Amino acid sequence: MGTSVAANPAELVDRFCPDGQRILLLGDSGSGKSSLIAALMTELNRRGRDSLCLNCDPGLPGIGVPGTLSLGRFEGTRWNVLASQPLCTLDAGRFRLPLLMATRSLLEKVPPTGTLFVDSPGLTRGTGAAELIPALAELANVDLLLALVPNNEPLPVASTLRSLPVRIERLPPAAEARPITRSDRLQRRSQMWNGYLANSITVPLDPNTLNLTGTPPPLNRPDAWKGRQVALLKNNELQTLGEVVSAGPSGFRLRLAQPPDHPDQLLVRDAVNRGGRLRSLPKGKPSNAPEVPDNSGAVEVRVELGALTSVAREPQVAVRVGNVVATLVNGVMGDPLLQVRMVHHARSLLFDIGDTGRMPLRAAHQVSDLFLTHAHADHIGGFIWLVRSRIGHFPPCRVFGPPGLLNQVAGMMNGILWDRVEDRGPCFEVHEWHGDHLKRWRVTAGNRDIDTLATVPVADGVVLREPGFQVRATELDHGIPVLAYAYEPRCQINVRKDKLQELGLAPGPWLQDLKQAYLASDWQHRIALNDGSAPTVDELSQALLLTEPGEKLTYATDFGDSPDNVARLSQLAQEAHTLFCESSFLCADREQATRTHHLTTEACARIANQAQVNQLVAFHFSHRYEKKRDQVYRELQQFTDRLVVPRKEELS
Repeated sequence: MGTSVAANPAELVDRFCPDGQRILLLGDSGSGKSSLIAALMTELNRRGRDSLCLNCDPGLPGIGVPGTLSLGRFEGTRWNVLASQPLCTLDAGRFRLPLLMATRSLLEKVPPTGTLFVDSPGLTRGTGAAELIPALAELANVDLLLALVPNNEPLPVASTLRSLPVRIERLPPAAEARPITRSDRLQRRSQMWNGYLANSITVPLDPNTLNLTGTPPPLNRPDAWKGRQVALLKNNELQTLGEVVSAGPSGFRLRLAQPPDHPDQLLVRDAVNRGGRLRSLPKGKPSNAPEVPDNSGAVEVRVELGALTSVAREPQVAVRVGNVVATLVNGVMGDPLLQVRMVHHARSLLFDIGDTGRMPLRAAHQVSDLFLTHAHADHIGGFIWLVRSRIGHFPPCRVFGPPGLLNQVAGMMNGILWDRVEDRGPCFEVHEWHGDHLKRWRVTAGNRDIDTLATVPVADGVVLREPGFQVRATELDHGIPVLAYAYEPRCQINVRKDKLQELGLAPGPWLQDLKQAYLASDWQHRIALNDGSAPTVDELSQALLLTEPGEKLTYATDFGDSPDNVARLSQLAQEAHTLFCESSFLCADREQATRTHHLTTEACARIANQAQVNQLVAFHFSHRYEKKRDQVYRELQQFTDRLVVPRKEELS
């Protein structure tokens, strides 16, 4: 039976902390590692024994500043930072080698005597943990690995830990310990960073006098620099941290915690402060990628295509609508895959999942729902990527699709051997369309038993309803049943900046909390402000928020030009902001379109006109037009003025 973290610190010191011991603590964020270390160090201080703590979590450090590793001592009731190494990233798993190099540098400052606690990142699953934890243990030459894990749960990366030549002990977290949610982690980190820069100064610097290290964007892309966390060093010693106000070939303007003294190095990676929130840039997004325009038009984003398609450099197509960015990941010629990414949340919806070669791993972790039109290979072929990417402790991902979906999802998952997945098997909740109701099942990798869930009625085609949006479906005919979908946000919420200034309120994470509570109609919920007040959502929303109707996105592909199909889709897409609709064939190939149940350019344009959409993004062009896409666009323009031809934006 393990000892609780709430146990007497004196007992824990006697058990775990003999003189000269080096102890690596492992556990999820919120398991109480930093609190336990502080309690043990306090007891060691009482006994007159020296101890130090090396924090290795740049994302939410128990000691020091986000984006750094720090060595410190707990004195009285506070931490005293003795030395820091900058990383300028919050992602321990992504930048493992820089983290280990920074750890090595700080370990050189640790005296040979006394107790050392190594506070590991809250990274306990996946490849990152399996590589980083043993590397930290070896680098710090630890004697004991102390895992803060409940007795009824398996040890993180158990097989890896068992291979380490160190003593391993389990210590259940205190009863009050709770996992830290992504939003809480973001809020706490941002408060720490903004507090660090509370008395900042703005300093100009000449880039020609600095060695730019890490992953610096090009200097001719000032938008890619703005808000980036930076560290200034001299002779490899940290001088100060800050963030970029502006950047360009002629110079930097940096917001710094303290004045630098002739620095010779500027370190930058992927940590960025946007709107008072310190976060990581998305993986896979090039630092010099073009900004997506607000609410209208589209841009082409040139990236290498995945391995399944024959088109080597097909540009993506991205559209910003309100608080989401909708991206045809494989462009107009590749496999259908529309990612609807929520700008202010770490969340995405996917519509179809063809070739996923361009999708970063983090995107899979942020997918909450997958909406499949049907299960042809070019629409579901990337599902195995999603399954594999979600091995770990993730919430179930919901999957919606036409009749037969359960067999297709279960068949793909059961085709894999899951003998080593333990309790980390990816889980999917299948929602199978049957007109006026959804049949539901839970399918978990490694478990051949499929759990049957309660059937859900479908009213007016709505298959998913949440406080901020709903998704509606309609059934079309492709020779087989297929579904088309509409993403319908409840409303667009804007903050009155003039009122913020008038009330003396600074933007911050509290604004997102206000919007979420507003969408949930939680009128009496109180929002904590920096001045110590906590007005209700009702009071703040009346003073600060302006709302307008949300703008709909509609997605439809693989269906024939029949009166019933046209009528159903036109109704679903009525007055949508953007209709993503297939336009597979030129009119000259109408016979092929009819035979294969696809649309011609004329049929695609006719639906957009009949639905009175604001703009049409045509896609799923036949590969026979790989070198004739301009001809497809010209023919579409003969039938509608709603077509958006994505403008080309060459990258520097």
